[in-house]
Amino acid sequence: MEINFKVSVFLIFFLLIIFSGCTQFSPFSSKTTQGDIAENNPILLSGQQIISQPGYYQLMNDIAPSEVSRDSGGACVYFKIRSSDVVFDGMGHVMDGSKIKNPCTYTYALFLKDKGGAESQYTNVLIRNVTALNWTDGVQLHQATNFQLENTKMIGNTHGVEISASSNIIINNNSLIENRQAGLVGLDNENIVISNNTIEDNSHEGIGIMGQALLNHAPLEINILDRQILFYPEFWYLQQRTSGGGYIISHNVIKNNVDNGLYFSGSKSDVLEENLITNNGGYGIFLVGVENSLIRNNIINDNRDEGIRSDSRGINLVFENNTFSGNNGTIKTRYSTSIGMPESAIFGTILVLLLSLLGGTSKVAEKVGANIGIKRFSEKFKPIEEKISNSMDKLKISSLLNNNIAVSLIGAIIFGLAYTFKSLSSYGQIIEVFSILTLIGGVVVIVPKGVQYFAANKAGMAAEYRVWWGGVLIIFLTTLATGALLGNIFGQPVKTAIEREHDYEKKKLALVMLIGPLVSLVLSASFFVLYLMRGTYASLAWTGLNMSLLTAVVSFIPFSPMEGARVYKWNKLVWVAVFIPIVLAYGYFVILQ
Repeated sequence: MEINFKVSVFLIFFLLIIFSGCTQFSPFSSKTTQGDIAENNPILLSGQQIISQPGYYQLMNDIAPSEVSRDSGGACVYFKIRSSDVVFDGMGHVMDGSKIKNPCTYTYALFLKDKGGAESQYTNVLIRNVTALNWTDGVQLHQATNFQLENTKMIGNTHGVEISASSNIIINNNSLIENRQAGLVGLDNENIVISNNTIEDNSHEGIGIMGQALLNHAPLEINILDRQILFYPEFWYLQQRTSGGGYIISHNVIKNNVDNGLYFSGSKSDVLEENLITNNGGYGIFLVGVENSLIRNNIINDNRDEGIRSDSRGINLVFENNTFSGNNGTIKTRYSTSIGMPESAIFGTILVLLLSLLGGTSKVAEKVGANIGIKRFSEKFKPIEEKISNSMDKLKISSLLNNNIAVSLIGAIIFGLAYTFKSLSSYGQIIEVFSILTLIGGVVVIVPKGVQYFAANKAGMAAEYRVWWGGVLIIFLTTLATGALLGNIFGQPVKTAIEREHDYEKKKLALVMLIGPLVSLVLSASFFVLYLMRGTYASLAWTGLNMSLLTAVVSFIPFSPMEGARVYKWNKLVWVAVFIPIVLAYGYFVILQ
């Protein structure tokens, strides 16, 4: 018994050592397609079919169909896989979708989607040895898991391979070439191995990865005064199903693609190693919002732009032992490789401080002019200034600027203009989008100031809110610099003014000033709840969240003329207790997102 016990212990440890050598990342569980599906009794395929039973399937001939039946969504799928434990072996045959004549929303050579609802995903599927030509996607996977694609050719499709909301996938030893967009696209996936593939001559990226489930997609239709307005949301949301990362991309040849070799957005915990990335029309590797990833031992040659472009914030990004030659630069980073800086907020706060030190916008020209020798110019300009002032009086513009409704409208328009300018590359119809963003800006401006105005009057204070031209200047400058230098808009178009505020005790004045930022926080929370519902109006709610948090953080800066200055003078602890949650929310939702 003692010998048997020792032998048993030895065998257990021996097996542990053997299997521990196989514990490197592998998307498959212990169950594998090769081991569990008998290949000596194939099921033969010769025409369009839904594969709904486990088994080993062989394609017996080339196919070039002129008619393909459509599903309920209008898509034409030749082989739809609706089962776990499937091996599809193309036997080297060609599937050509170029001759399909009946109208199809999309065409797919091979399509795998889970059952949906609460049922389990289809797992343990292998597709191999097939060539797919001229489809929307050669292979599309949606909510797949434990899947492998090997030894295939995807040529001349819109996308060679498209993967979404999937996990534990191996894409190995395939040729993804001459596709009309990307060779391979991935959205909202985790634990994906892409290795030993040739990805070349595609008309967009070689590989395009989005870790988050965000797409520019269908417009939001709104009817205003019997006119239909098409508003293109900044985000179209799928349900986020994965952590959005965990890609291992290694030993691929990625070359001659019209755009970037590899594009990564919003992904994390990725490894890009030992790839040959050469002669692409954009960047070799383009990273946007990527975190905790390793880029090492790649050969990156002769790309039109930099070998690596990183617009990520550099959080645990490691670039190691990459070889560069013939690119338009090596590594170009927009942010520091240690931590991202909120450039627009810092720049805007400095401008607010300068305006405060110079005594407000009404005295800026006078004080700056005295220091830099343009006083004479100011004197010569005075007659012109008087004419402008007289013209404003005749047009009743001055009185208009003292009207709360007019000030609200001006503030809303300024916000609408700034956010529309920021979004020019994402939206289609500028006038309509401007109208909707102005409406959101009106809510953000009017609600906090209206509540604050009401509270001030209840407290016996003569309150009004005015256009703050210094804040408008800051919005203008940060908006112009948003695309090239800064990350976000900063500033506030209106401010609250209390007549003879020195007549009131500090506490009373501070409590009234405190109301505006607090209401902005409540409004932000409301927008966030609407955003979490992920419905039609999610992108509008996200914009409202950004605007209201911006209003809160700017108004609570402890420099005059902002509301925060009055609270800071009264009680610094109260100011800190309110400002910290405001700035944390602003930092997370506006800067980091």
